[in-house]
Amino acid sequence: MSDLYPFIIEDKDNAADNNLELFKEIGWDYLNDKPLINEKTKEYIVVEGDEAIKVWIYKTIKIARYRYQIFTTDYGTELEELIGNKYTKGYTESEAIRFIREALMVNEYIKNVNIIDASFENDKLTVNINVDTVYSEGVELSV
Repeated sequence: MSDLYPFIIEDKDNAADNNLELFKEIGWDYLNDKPLINEKTKEYIVVEGDEAIKVWIYKTIKIARYRYQIFTTDYGTELEELIGNKYTKGYTESEAIRFIREALMVNEYIKNVNIIDASFENDKLTVNINVDTVYSEGVELSV
C-alpha cells in the first residue's frame, strides 16, 4: 500500500519478495495427520520455505472457514458447503477448485495457484495442485 495514496495497492510479487520473513510451520505427517515430533527431544520439528507452505496449504484445505473462532475469517475453505448437496459431479469439482484457489491466494507467500486436477469419487475429493511461491515455481502437492 502506498503511504501517499492508500487506495493504491502494491504489486503482490514485489511486496512478497522484498518484505517477507522466511515462512515457517511445524512439520506434518500427512499419512497419520499429526505434527512431526523429534523422538529424542520430544519437540516439534519446524520446516521452512516451500515445505512450510505445503503444510500451510494442507491445513488450510482441511479447516472449515468461519467455523472456529481461533482462525481468522481468511483461513480455511468453504468445501463443507458441498457436503450433503445433490450437485452434479462437474459442479462439485469446479466449486471445489474455486474454494481452494480462493483459500490459498490469501497467503502472501503464494504467487499463483494452478489446480491441475480435481476429482470427486465416492464422497472423496482429491486435488492435485501446482503452486508458485516466493521461493520457487511449480511446487506440487496432492490433497
